[in-house]
Amino acid sequence: MTDLPQIRQHVTVAAGQAAPPADWWQCLVRSQMLAGSCTQGNSNCVASSNDLDGDGQLDVTAVQSQQRIRPRLRAADTQPRWVVPDRHGGSLSLDSEAKSEVSQALRNGQIQTRHNHWPELALPGDRRIHIRPSEEGLRPETRP
Repeated sequence: MTDLPQIRQHVTVAAGQAAPPADWWQCLVRSQMLAGSCTQGNSNCVASSNDLDGDGQLDVTAVQSQQRIRPRLRAADTQPRWVVPDRHGGSLSLDSEAKSEVSQALRNGQIQTRHNHWPELALPGDRRIHIRPSEEGLRPETRP
């Protein structure tokens, strides 16, 4: 589909969420990244608008049942634009059970963000390692 009114009718907005901003819809029509997902007549696409990165601007997450979850972030610079995060955060590939669970939670407006307490370690080549301490490592050591 390339007709914007038709696409707007086809994409479900998550329960309790505002419709994505007008410029996001335009980006969806023009996007090579999303072509074949939310713009196909047989897709089951849900869009949710939240401030994912804490910059005060709405970001849109679109989930298409047979594809990947693709967040679109509003870039905070002098020329507001929609971007897909880098390869480390640009999409999530899930098995069918997890995809169904995420899609249903998104549709019901139940997706929330949770900021990590621990930072990532950045290695050369922009490789990142997530720090996830074990419960054992967080307990204070007992001394005799």
